[in-house]
Amino acid sequence: MKKTYLSAFLATFLIPFISAAEFQSDFKPFHFSARPAQGSSVDASYLNTPITEARRIVTGKDGHLYANGKRIRIFGTNISAFPPVEEAAYWAKTLASQGINCVRFHHTDSSWADCFFAHDSNGKLYFNEKAFERFDAFFYELKKAGIYSNINLLTGREMSKGSLFVDLPDQLQEVSDWKDRHCYGFWNELAREDQRRYAQKILNHVNPYTGLSYAQDPAVAFVEINNENSMTKAYLDGVLNRFPASLKEEVNQKWTEYLKQKGWTEKKLDSTFNIHQEEKGNILTGRTQLEQYQGAKALLKEDNGNVTIKILSNGTEGWHIQYDFLDFETLDNQIYKLTFKAKASKKSLLVTSVMMNHAPWSSLGFSRDFEVDREWKNYSYVISNLQADSKPRLTFGNMGLLEGTSIQIADLQLIKGGNVTNIEFKNGLVQLPSSDEYRSLPLELRTMIADFLCSIDVDYWTSMNDYLKKEMKIRPLTFGTVISCSPVSAANCFDIIDAHAKSEEHTSEL
Repeated sequence: MKKTYLSAFLATFLIPFISAAEFQSDFKPFHFSARPAQGSSVDASYLNTPITEARRIVTGKDGHLYANGKRIRIFGTNISAFPPVEEAAYWAKTLASQGINCVRFHHTDSSWADCFFAHDSNGKLYFNEKAFERFDAFFYELKKAGIYSNINLLTGREMSKGSLFVDLPDQLQEVSDWKDRHCYGFWNELAREDQRRYAQKILNHVNPYTGLSYAQDPAVAFVEINNENSMTKAYLDGVLNRFPASLKEEVNQKWTEYLKQKGWTEKKLDSTFNIHQEEKGNILTGRTQLEQYQGAKALLKEDNGNVTIKILSNGTEGWHIQYDFLDFETLDNQIYKLTFKAKASKKSLLVTSVMMNHAPWSSLGFSRDFEVDREWKNYSYVISNLQADSKPRLTFGNMGLLEGTSIQIADLQLIKGGNVTNIEFKNGLVQLPSSDEYRSLPLELRTMIADFLCSIDVDYWTSMNDYLKKEMKIRPLTFGTVISCSPVSAANCFDIIDAHAKSEEHTSEL
C-alpha cells in the first residue's frame, strides 16, 4: 500500500545589510515586511481558503494528500506559543500572508513554552486551563485564514512522579533526561495511559469559537503521537541503559516471553550463544607502526612491551594519529580476548579496533571507545565475531587532536580463546543484552533483538493509533514519529509517514 510522506519545511528569512558604496547592482531594493500589506503583490494569503468540512485533508489511493477533491501541498512552520486572544487574528493573517497553510503545534506540552503546562510558585507542575482560551482563539483565526493545524501529543512533557494524569513510579525520577522518560510508554501500560489521558484532554476539548472538538474539526489536519522516538531508537541510543533495573524488568519479561514464543528454551539459548574456547596465548608478533597525517606529529617510545605516545601537534581529525599492531591473522568462528592497561596525562577518549590493513580498510567487526585518565586502568574485551583476514591490524586511535597529551599502553595481549556470555539469566528471566554489547553479538542474536524491538514498536504505535481512531474516534490523519526514528514496518498502521525532510518523491510503496 502507499503511504503519504509529510515533509517538514523551515522558512528562514535573511536580510543582508550591504551599503550601496560596497556593492553595485542593477537590482532594485526590495523592502521585506513580516506582514505584507493586504492585497499587495507580495501578500500570499489569497492562496488559502477558509477551512470547512469539504476541505478536510484526506489521503488518496495514489498516496498524496487531497482537500475538496484536489491535491494539496503543505507549507508550514513550528509554533510553540499561543498569542494573547486580542492578537490571535493579527498573527493568523501574518502567517497566511507568508503563504503558510499549516502550523505544527510543537512543544506546547513543555512547561517552558507557556502553553498548557507551567510551574506554580512552589515549583509544582500544573495544567494551565486558561491556555485553552488563547489556543481556541488562535486556532479559530488560523482556520478562518485557511491554515491547518498539526497537533503534537508528546513532545516535551515532564513524565515523572509529578504527572498530572496517572501516578507514575518514583523510580522514573532516577532517569535524569526528560526525553529518555518518554520511552517508558513503549513497554509500560501506565505510561501509555498517561499519554491517552493527555490526548483526551486536548483533542476532546470543544472550541467555543468553532463548536467542534479538536478530534472532529477539519482544520486539525494531523496528529503526531510521540515526537522523534521509538523503542528501537531508545535501545540503540543507550536510553535503556540509563533506566533503573526495576523499570527495565518489564522489558526483560517481554524479551523472555518473545523468546519462548520463538521456541528458545534456556538450555538452547545457553548452548547456542554462550561459548567457551580454550585460551591459546598471545598472537601479536610485536611489529608496530605509528601513523601520522595532515600535520599531526607524535613521538613514540617502545620499551619491552610498554608504549608511550606523546602528541606533539594536532592534525584536523582524530584518526590523524594512530598506533597499529601488525603481522597476525584473524579467523572466522574464533573467540579472541583483548587485554591491556592504559593511562594518559589528561582524561582522553581513545578507540581500539581491528580492521583491514589493506584496501578497502574496512572494520573486521570490533571497535570500542575507551576512556583513559592519569591512573592506570585495565581493559578487557571478548570478541566473538571477527571476520577472517590474512592482513589485519589492531589499532589504537583518536589521538590526532590531543596535542600535549602523553598516552601509555602496556601489557597488551590478543589471545585466541575465552568465554563469551551473550545471554544472561536472572530470576527466571532472560536479560536483554545492552546496546553497548549489541555490536559484538552474533548475527542471529542481533537479528532476534531487532525483531523484538520492532515488535514492541508495532504494539505501541498500533495501540496508541487504535485508541485515537477507534476509541476516541478522532478524524485527523495520524502519524507516529519521524520515520528515521522508527522501523518503517512499525509505521504501517498510520495514515501518513513523517519524512522530516524535503523529497522529490512524497510517496513510497511499503
